[in-house]
Amino acid sequence: MQVRFTGSGEVVVAGYVQAWGWRQPGLVVFAPRAQRGVLELDFVKGRLGRMPAPAWAFDMLGRLVASLILLGDDYAEISDLTVTEGRLAFEATAGLN
Repeated sequence: MQVRFTGSGEVVVAGYVQAWGWRQPGLVVFAPRAQRGVLELDFVKGRLGRMPAPAWAFDMLGRLVASLILLGDDYAEISDLTVTEGRLAFEATAGLN
């Protein structure tokens, strides 16, 4: 799997999906943002093999990736987020809960 951060502010995740002996290339593009102190990954587009993927199929993936970026800290509040070519940067304050 590859993850790229683009100059247009998007996160591109590309790789292969394999299940039950079936392997297809996959691609998903997210636009990250800080919304009310929380990291959100808005779905831009996706593809599985040659087929476009609907947004609902990636809602859970977006939440999982956002959680991994914050290393599972549900108590962090994001105050600033920027995506540039090759880099995702954010400022977060961890709560004491």
